[in-house]
Parts: sequence; C-alpha cells; structure tokens
Amino acid sequence: MYSISETTFFDRPTSIEHESGVITFGAFTVVEASKNAPVHFLGNARIGHQCYFSKNDSIKSPIVISNDVYVDSGCRIGADSKIGERTQVLYGATIFETVEIGSECIIGSDVSNWTRIDDRVTFFGTVVHSNRKVEDMGAWNTDPHPAPHIKSDAFIGEASLLIGGIEIGQSSYVTAGEIVRSNIEAESIFVRGKLFPLSRFKNFIST
Repeated sequence: MYSISETTFFDRPTSIEHESGVITFGAFTVVEASKNAPVHFLGNARIGHQCYFSKNDSIKSPIVISNDVYVDSGCRIGADSKIGERTQVLYGATIFETVEIGSECIIGSDVSNWTRIDDRVTFFGTVVHSNRKVEDMGAWNTDPHPAPHIKSDAFIGEASLLIGGIEIGQSSYVTAGEIVRSNIEAESIFVRGKLFPLSRFKNFIST
C-alpha cells in the first residue's frame, strides 16, 4: 500500500513504484491529504489528468480512473473498477469491485459489485444482489451475481433500492425510496410502485 499524507500536486505525468504496484498520476492531479487523513492506494492504479482526491480516500487496484474525476472525502473505490471522465464520487460513497461507471456521472451513494452505469447518470440509490442459496456462500466474492445496468441519462433517487440484474432504461427516472425489482423502460418514471411515461411529468421533472 502507498499512502499520501500531505496535499500533493502532480504538475506532470508521474509514476510511483511501491511495494504492491505502480501508480500513474496524470498531469494537474491533486491529492488532498494530511497525516491524520491520508489517502491510500493499494496496488496498481492508472489515474487520468486533472483528477482530485480528498482526505481519507482509499483506492484499491487494479483500477482505471479517467480525466477530470473528482473523489470526495472518505470514498472507497474497489479493485477492477473503471470510472469515466468528469464523473464525481461524493459523500463518502463506496464503489465496490468490478464496477463500470461512465462519463459525467454523479455518484452519491454505494455501488455494489458488478454494477454497470452508463454516461451522465445521477445515482443516489442502493444496489443489492438477488438472494442466493446458503450452499453458495463460498462463491459470494468469486462468482459474479446479476447486478443492475443503468443506462445513460437515468436518474436514481435518494434511498431507492435496485435489486438483481435489472435494466434501468435510458433517460428514465426512479423517484426517492422506490424498490425496483424489474426492468424500467427508457424515458419512463417509476413512482409509488408504478411506471409512467416520463412525458407526463415533463413540467415537473427535468433529467
């Protein structure tokens, strides 16, 4: 593990070798840190240009983070994950292993293993996997479980729950606190357990 314990500005592309791998920082990347709130990098990481990491972040390898990504304080990003350009990870969110996040997303809560999030998604919900058999306990961390695919320009409201390998359609809207167990059609809104065309709410909601 490589820890940065003071605020560091990389004014040019920089590679740092450490005991568990190599970290490559793009130019104009900032790591905000202190002795009491270091930023930890475990293993190999490829960081783009003009990224910003905050105090108490933890980054686990292997990982690819594209240009202009902002990671708020106290966030964790798991191994084998990818984050697209100009995405923001906020409010101490955890991105677990093998997650793919597109460009220009806002991630404000935890994203579970194997979830796919396309471009320009706003995500404030929670992802859970479908129930499994007790005898499958040993495969929990090794075998992929069905996880949601959230398509571009979708909005996932605060404290909504996405269960299993469902698809959230392009430009769809899931309101706060909903439990979603099946696919959501593109350009639709899921509210109070029912699905409606988003056009019916065009004067009330902007995505």
